[in-house]
Amino acid sequence: DVYYQHGKIPTPSPDHATFWKLVDFFLPATEEDRCLIAAFCCAPLWYIPGIDRPSWIIDSRDGPGCGKTSFVEIVSDLYGHAPISTSRQELSNKMDVLIKRCVSQEGRKARVLLVDNVIGVFNSPELADLITRKNITGIPPYGRGEEVRPNNLIFAITSNSASVSHDIADRSFYIHLRKPDYTADR
Repeated sequence: DVYYQHGKIPTPSPDHATFWKLVDFFLPATEEDRCLIAAFCCAPLWYIPGIDRPSWIIDSRDGPGCGKTSFVEIVSDLYGHAPISTSRQELSNKMDVLIKRCVSQEGRKARVLLVDNVIGVFNSPELADLITRKNITGIPPYGRGEEVRPNNLIFAITSNSASVSHDIADRSFYIHLRKPDYTADR
């Protein structure tokens, strides 16, 4: 159902040094987070119709300024399109608008859906449902009739020590980033 087209692939570096340099650029908090960052970078490559993929919660014990949103946006850009960015308000009050964005001509090119800057307690049955759907269906903007897109999106949530509902936590991997050390050169 999905064909991933890409441009010229760069020559691999010995021991994948360039890839690991990219992973380390995002400042993983632990070695486990480093592995999860690597998995997140590769996650948009994998899709099997009807098989649920996990969502990802990008957080930091250091608070704002760790590059959580930039991390998601950069990975999304590596796959040729900005993420579909949404908020908890749109998920709660304007789900029909979000669905229109997902099935639109431009939205179909996206591989990442980003719920940015979640704070406090986050419970979204709408997001939990969207994560597990086999297909995303709706009427596109200025369109007629139902459109169907395979649910090949990666769902990313950025937060600052937010608590998420059991429903979302069960479907998610957590990645923790740390704040960069500020020096005269940085």
